[in-house]
Amino acid sequence: MSGQFDGSTSESAPVEAPEPDGSGAAVSTPPGGEPPVAPGWSPPAEDSGGRRRNGCVIGCVVAAVVVPLIFLVLVVSLIFLGGQVQSVLKGTILFGTGGTGCTVTGGAATFPSSSSLHLAAYLKREAAAGEVLTLVATDPGGATQTRDEPANSAPVTCLYLDVKSGLAPGHYVIEYRSGAEVLSRGEFDVTP
Repeated sequence: MSGQFDGSTSESAPVEAPEPDGSGAAVSTPPGGEPPVAPGWSPPAEDSGGRRRNGCVIGCVVAAVVVPLIFLVLVVSLIFLGGQVQSVLKGTILFGTGGTGCTVTGGAATFPSSSSLHLAAYLKREAAAGEVLTLVATDPGGATQTRDEPANSAPVTCLYLDVKSGLAPGHYVIEYRSGAEVLSRGEFDVTP
């Protein structure tokens, strides 16, 4: 029965117990004393901090480029949104209890007669310098009052006006016209 296991012992090289490799796994060390090394693998070189320093430099450069880029995108977005708001408002008149210029505060469509009003009229198109615009106000009784207002010495896209308190209760319509063309229109109600 040669070549088969017959339970007898024969002399062979001593087998050493596996040595732990620090990960809990046992690594057998061959009789030469060196653990086996996978082909193409070499232990990592000791890092003297250069990689960490390079990573920090790269992070700083990325931050220096990305942060201003984000800021630029935000500014362009705000400008774009401002333009979108202006295009939505074209041809409308906003009413409020206060405001300055083309800015209205306390905006509403119904006001008590004791309130003074501020209105901002956003024109459908730019009025040329010197172009005569007509304010047409229709009161609750259907009577119409008009007033011509020449545009300033520069082109305008918005006009504003303050109205004193004491309007009679009812529904009012305000328009700005250039000839027969209605450039802006709005309506509001006054309560007692």
